[in-house]
Amino acid sequence: MNAQLSERQKLAVEVLRLAKDRLLVSSPFLAPAASLLPFVPSPDALSPLSGTDAKAFYFNADHVLACFAATHEAPMHDYVHTLLHCLFLHPFANPGQNRARWDLACDIAAECVVVELCGPRPGDTGSSMEYARGRICGALQQTPLTAESVFELLRTNRFVDEEQAWQ
Repeated sequence: MNAQLSERQKLAVEVLRLAKDRLLVSSPFLAPAASLLPFVPSPDALSPLSGTDAKAFYFNADHVLACFAATHEAPMHDYVHTLLHCLFLHPFANPGQNRARWDLACDIAAECVVVELCGPRPGDTGSSMEYARGRICGALQQTPLTAESVFELLRTNRFVDEEQAWQ
């Protein structure tokens, strides 16, 4: 597959491998899971930094490279976040659920663990996520936080501001 990648995509894969390597140095217990998720360019050029279907780690090469150029840091938070979605089986939601709310609940649950492994995200995005995560974690008062419990809490519609802050 590497021969079919553009130069930008190959460079983005190297940046993502750096994030993966940094994770495995600090959290070697995640090595088996990390080895099962190959890096694949997103078929949608407008997609966000990353995503998964539990078969691959999809990435937008332009976004990966732009973030790396701006921060001089490998996107470890995003890599760990995506990997955790797979470990927590988030891609396998009940089809009867509100998909957007389920995705948000999964993001919040995954991000709670990402913060424990990597520290808080920097920048404005990190501040917005931290605000929403703090309010929701405080309301649930449970450890570990699960996507199912966050989903049920979001269904009460008491956290509309937090849902908007996360976006």
